[in-house]
Amino acid sequence: MNLFWSKLQPLLKQLPDVDLEHWQYLQNNPSLSLQLIEKTCDRGAVYLTPKIPLAFSPTTDLPLSANQQIALNLAAANNPLMVIQGVPGSGKTRLAGVLTKSLIKQQKSILILTNYPQNKSNYQIQNITFSLSNSQDYNTWLTEQIKRKYLGKIPMDFLPLHLLPDALLAQLRSPQKLEKWLHILQANYSLEEIKSLLSTEFPQVSNSRLDLLTYRLQKLVPLLEQQLWLHQLSQQSEAVASAISAEIKQQNSIPILGTVGEFLQHQQLWKKTFDCAIVESAEYLSWSKLVLIAGVAKKLILLGNLPLSLSFPHHHNFSQSSPFEWLGEFLLPTYRYRLTEQFRLHSTIARPIFDVLYGQWIRTQPKLDRVTLPQARLQVIDVRGKPLDGVNSWEGKRLLKFMSELGKAQQIGILAFTEAQKTWLQNNCTSEYRQVFIGSFADWVDKEIEILLISCVGYPQQLTRSDLAIALTRASDYLILFADYQLWSSRSSPMQNLLSQPELQITRIVEEILTPSY
Repeated sequence: MNLFWSKLQPLLKQLPDVDLEHWQYLQNNPSLSLQLIEKTCDRGAVYLTPKIPLAFSPTTDLPLSANQQIALNLAAANNPLMVIQGVPGSGKTRLAGVLTKSLIKQQKSILILTNYPQNKSNYQIQNITFSLSNSQDYNTWLTEQIKRKYLGKIPMDFLPLHLLPDALLAQLRSPQKLEKWLHILQANYSLEEIKSLLSTEFPQVSNSRLDLLTYRLQKLVPLLEQQLWLHQLSQQSEAVASAISAEIKQQNSIPILGTVGEFLQHQQLWKKTFDCAIVESAEYLSWSKLVLIAGVAKKLILLGNLPLSLSFPHHHNFSQSSPFEWLGEFLLPTYRYRLTEQFRLHSTIARPIFDVLYGQWIRTQPKLDRVTLPQARLQVIDVRGKPLDGVNSWEGKRLLKFMSELGKAQQIGILAFTEAQKTWLQNNCTSEYRQVFIGSFADWVDKEIEILLISCVGYPQQLTRSDLAIALTRASDYLILFADYQLWSSRSSPMQNLLSQPELQITRIVEEILTPSY
């Protein structure tokens, strides 16, 4: 067993649903992308020459910056692995969408995975994309899609317009019953003989009702013959659908879309081979998940945020580092690229925020101001109060009042640090602002709004850098925090550096100030 797999052994137990036999299979049959990861972890930065062509032609109808175009060209080159890192708003989702469309146009088999379910909406670019959230399995879904969208559904329960619905007649129009009764009707049985046979079929029915049914059956023989033929044609369509789906499954050309968690639940996909797998928010991958996904991909493209940690991973202790961060540091430059521009945040708020999160200034492209308000673009409104179970109603009231003063012309959203505060805000938001999106950290992933109001409720030590990164990078024009300034500036948390930035305007609320108790 090589160094890579020996160090990986304890981490593989993090996925108990994957048995030892499958890990052994991946070790003995590594994909091209997994081979490159193995060799880099064992020997350091290496170059792997693919024996099969992995390059494809990137096509896009979207404008890309020069920085993004370089990343796109590297991802489309003849590489089994590409790691693309960037800050929020640098265009990673756009690149993933362009890559997906290009691969579909060239009829490549692709697996698209995200970390959050709401991100999947970015990739619904083809009606026949299979979503792993479907309750049915891939094979059943594929056959049903072909039947519904391409072979059609033949109506087989019609009657002439002048006939009223007949419950007894309906019972005789199933494929099996039609074959039996058409044979009887076509054999020149007398009316009495047909009625006698019907009395056996419907023993509880009166004589007069049987007379009517016998008369109708005789008159409807041509119609019943046509309906039996349609049933038989439909059975042939089933066979055609199965044949087409088998061919498609063999080519594996249907894009499969899901979250990483959903992929882990579909074991039938673990031994498939995809031309390319694209993983967004790859910074959340563990080594075991990365190996499982890499095992199904000839070409693997990972996109995610730059690491928030200022420490560098150790080369020999790869298993103790984030795989996305480690690969972004130690792969050869041909397999990794960093996006150095961001296009979401206004330059006024981008400078202090990216300096706090990443310890560096990120280039911001100039753009026209979409929203202009009398308030500072980056400010904290000091609202003091006693945090209680993650709820601060006094702060919530100030936030909702501030929102009402802004008016309805702008796009406004609210992010709450705690689920309890989110619920309080949703319950107390007036009816005229019910359309305002109110969510917590996970709810705001991959969303953008012009004006974001943040309710900083809770205890500073519970705030993580990754959650703060989500909160601070969702607003394009105005970011306004409602917080107890004394609490958040005096306690150790990722917020401390932001509150000391000179660009941050502090507005103190002096009315009805409560004495905080921490």
